[in-house]
Amino acid sequence: MWKLDPFHGAVFTLSVYPVLSVPAKQKSRGRPATGTDPMVGFRLPIGVIQAIDKAAKADRTTRSGIARAILTDWLKAKGYLKDD
Repeated sequence: MWKLDPFHGAVFTLSVYPVLSVPAKQKSRGRPATGTDPMVGFRLPIGVIQAIDKAAKADRTTRSGIARAILTDWLKAKGYLKDD
């Protein structure tokens, strides 16, 4: 009578996989905040936009930066905004 070895021909391997995933913080939904001040948008004639872009380039700033400077200076000159 034949005796069968239960492990005959069977291949057993032990695979150890390292933990690859790192617990991550849950992502918040929506666009992240870009600044602390509220955004204000408005339309301007193309000539004004071109002048603002030209002034921003000469002043080495952005369109938003030069617009803030122009508005701040005008509001201070008219007395609507107090000097810091």
